[in-house]
Amino acid sequence: MAIKYVSKAKKEEYADRMFSLIEKLMTDDSRYVRKNVGPFALVDGLLRCYPEHVFQKIEEWRQSDNGNVKWKM
Repeated sequence: MAIKYVSKAKKEEYADRMFSLIEKLMTDDSRYVRKNVGPFALVDGLLRCYPEHVFQKIEEWRQSDNGNVKWKM
């Protein structure tokens, strides 16, 4: 939820730090993380405010063999 709210500032200097946090959660297999990282942090937060960064990361993430990563995209 924090990423969702911080991203609304639309400050480019925050983008790298937020994506660093998201990357750590992408492989997490807990049910809560699986259900919330995609819809809240990625879509409602980062995609809305940093679309170019999200699309770049999606290209990287779609190469992953980890099912959790693909579920969250």
